[in-house]
Parts: sequence; C-alpha cells; structure tokens
Amino acid sequence: MDSTAINQAEKDGPPNISVRSFYVIDEAKAKLELACPRTVSCADIIAISARDVVAMVISKSPNYLRLAIFLVLFSRHI
Repeated sequence: MDSTAINQAEKDGPPNISVRSFYVIDEAKAKLELACPRTVSCADIIAISARDVVAMVISKSPNYLRLAIFLVLFSRHI
C-alpha cells in the first residue's frame, strides 16, 4: 500500500527508510493478488524472500561461514 494524504504507508516509515527496491515487492504483490486476492501481505513477501536469501547464502558458503551464520541466527534460541 502506498502512502496517501491521510495515511503513511509502512514502507515510508522511518524504520524502513533504508529499504530499497520496493518496486520488486510491489510487482510480486500485484502478481499474488491476481492469483489469490487479499491473502498474502507485503510482510509475508519480505519474510519469505529473506528466508530464501539466507538459505541461498548458507548453501553457497564455506562450512565455517555456514556455522557462523547458524550460530548468529539461532544463538538466541539456545
């Protein structure tokens, strides 16, 4: 959702100022809306994308880097 005169969209809020390429999320959201209207949020798209990027980085990293990433991601659960 884009900002309006009376409502600031979350993507325009201060915590998200450093996030770039919202057009990619907007394009994905538009395609998902055609397939399953009002089902998938932009937050869902970001969460799934982040998960997939982490998996991709881990799969292409040397073993010592995989361990370091694992420890950073899951240390608060140990």
